[in-house]
Amino acid sequence: MRISPKLCKKCEKKVKRYNRIVLMIMIPFFISSILFVTFFPFIFDEIHIFDKAIQKISYYNFNAISNNWQDNELVQSIAIFCGNFNDEELQVACVNELININFYYYDNLPLDAINQPEEILNNGGVCRDFSVLYDAIFKLMNFKTEFVFKPNHIYNKVCKENCYYLDQESFWDA
Repeated sequence: MRISPKLCKKCEKKVKRYNRIVLMIMIPFFISSILFVTFFPFIFDEIHIFDKAIQKISYYNFNAISNNWQDNELVQSIAIFCGNFNDEELQVACVNELININFYYYDNLPLDAINQPEEILNNGGVCRDFSVLYDAIFKLMNFKTEFVFKPNHIYNKVCKENCYYLDQESFWDA
């Protein structure tokens, strides 16, 4: 069977038209892909910079709250009790155990405020509540303290002779 020249010309026109349509779709796709690959890291840098700014603001707010909590009777009693141990690892273990036994982690609390020590004792708390509580206690015990920020989590680093990380569940050497 032979194809007529007229039919071939029609096929050629359709193929050319199809190729133009494909090119019209593919060129913007390739340009947008190049732009995406070029600028994508900068988008994450902006997010990272924003996250660091939030952490800095949180650090100062958490620090101020922790400083205020040092006058709290519950915080003082834990610091005095655990400060009686001579070994700093025992002091850290004591604070961690007292918090773990008497306080409980409850992650369904609103995230817009930090609970007071008595509220954490009665209603539970989230990692930021425990971190501020740990910070206040260890400052009273003359430890150097700092907050450690991770995505969706915060915990503490406390140091005297040695350094330890603590969260609401455990502690470990830094």
